Amino acid sequence: MRMVLVALLAALASLSVQANPPTQLPQRGKPDANVWIDNTQLVRACWYDNKQYSEGAPLELGGQLMICGPKNHYELNGPLMWLTPEQLSARDKPKVTIN
Repeated sequence: MRMVLVALLAALASLSVQANPPTQLPQRGKPDANVWIDNTQLVRACWYDNKQYSEGAPLELGGQLMICGPKNHYELNGPLMWLTPEQLSARDKPKVTIN
C-alpha cells in the first residue's frame, strides 16, 4: 500500500512539473547600433613602420633621435608619441616659478 502511494505521489508531481512550463524572460530587441572598438587605440605605444614601440624606446629617424614618451606630461597612462630628447627633458622640468 505504501509503495502504491509513493508511486502515485511521484506521478502527480511529474504531471504538475510538466503542466507549468518555465517562465521565459521577455526578449529584448537588437541594439540600434553596433559598437566597434579599434584595438590599436587600447594599446599604449608609439608606432613606426607598422611596428609597436613601448615608452622609452629610442628610434633614429632621418638622423634625428626620437624617444617614445607621453603625449601629455600630466597623464600617467595616456597616449604616447615620438618626442625629441629636448622635448622629453623639457617636460621633466618644473613649470612653477616663485617670484
